[in-house]
Amino acid sequence: MVSNQCQFIGQRIRDGHFRTLYGAAVLAICRGGERVKGNLGQVRLQPADVLLLEARPPFIERHRQSRDFC
Repeated sequence: MVSNQCQFIGQRIRDGHFRTLYGAAVLAICRGGERVKGNLGQVRLQPADVLLLEARPPFIERHRQSRDFC
């Protein structure tokens, strides 16, 4: 889940280079209990967005303490 301290709040996923920075691809976004539809690269992240990610196992260890996720 995206924390309220995430550096990308208000930015589009594509503009924040999410995949490059985190080594993970966003497959889906859930906001307020509903799946966000459309081009995910154009979605502006908001606090409490739940992200379904495709990532390698090291992602968990690298970002476990990140302020970007909770």
